[in-house]
Amino acid sequence: MSSSPWGIVSMRAFVVIARLVGLVGLVGSGATFSRQASRKGCPEVTTKPDFVVPPYLGDWYDIQSFPSFFQTGLSCVRARYGSIENGNAVSVYNVGMRNNGSLDEIRGRAYQPDPNNEPGRLRVDFPGSPTGTYLVLDTDYETFSAVYSCQAIGDRALEFAWILSREKTMSDELLHAVLDIFAGFGIDLGRFTTTHQGRDCVYPDSSLGGTRGMTNDSLTVVSRLVPARTFGKRASDVKDSSLQETVVLDLLLHCKSSISPVVLT
Repeated sequence: MSSSPWGIVSMRAFVVIARLVGLVGLVGSGATFSRQASRKGCPEVTTKPDFVVPPYLGDWYDIQSFPSFFQTGLSCVRARYGSIENGNAVSVYNVGMRNNGSLDEIRGRAYQPDPNNEPGRLRVDFPGSPTGTYLVLDTDYETFSAVYSCQAIGDRALEFAWILSREKTMSDELLHAVLDIFAGFGIDLGRFTTTHQGRDCVYPDSSLGGTRGMTNDSLTVVSRLVPARTFGKRASDVKDSSLQETVVLDLLLHCKSSISPVVLT
């Protein structure tokens, strides 16, 4: 990997960087944002008011989610959450399958910043990435979870959303019910894409270890809210031009976090 994050960005992406940096200090309203930053501002959402962690542990399969650079080309995406004995923490092991059959995996941890007043809002830490939010809009713990994250960038918003299931498939009736949860907050349902979960999928076991460098006072929860591997990929390797611009947004967030922590809220 290049010693500087700018070294991995294509010339087209560099033009977008110049356009972004030249407006409102860091980013601004005149820039060409990717589809991920298409709406103006983050919607006001509420999280599950009585959310508790223990019944949420275990395996969750990605049924549908918003397209993102850090998950592009992945199928068979699964998150496994487990408890950690030494402290108020939950570990996470996320895995997906690349087009060539190899596995893409990551471990991290997160925490509930205000468990008494808003237990469904979680902050997530992954190595090499700024802290992100994981908002549990609703879950029944046994069949579905509706998860959302949004970061305001200038007058735009960078959004991520996931429909998770305890099973590898979800009935149309349940899927529509979960989509209604997002629609109730004004979130664009047209951006959801289906994640392949088939017989060819490989879901390796994990001890949920390997979280060296993370603090013990964190509560680990979910997957890929911020791109832990963005800086190891070249924007020119991505054919979708809108996703190339997303690389730029990821880099800007990462560089900004080196000056002051970035929390996706």
